[in-house]
Amino acid sequence: MATTLRRPLRLVAALLVALAAVACSDDAITADQIQEQLEEAGLTADQASCAAEAIVDDLDADQIRDLYTADDEADAGDAWRSGSDAVDRCVRENPPG
Repeated sequence: MATTLRRPLRLVAALLVALAAVACSDDAITADQIQEQLEEAGLTADQASCAAEAIVDDLDADQIRDLYTADDEADAGDAWRSGSDAVDRCVRENPPG
């Protein structure tokens, strides 16, 4: 039986901060923009780069904007899971230090 690990609140907060900062723009959202915001939210450069690339690869611009405008995880659906899984995986794979 698989267990679901609860994502640390800081990872979810980092993702929301990053998406909030770039989601209001009409321009295409880039991995560099997401990476910069994830770093400002507290992820290391390696963690942020990994997560940003995964988010941009897995989601289109509308899905990224939907993450920001969703009322909760359920409202964002698969896009939320994909984005938060990317942050979670990249933090585990790239520990600080």
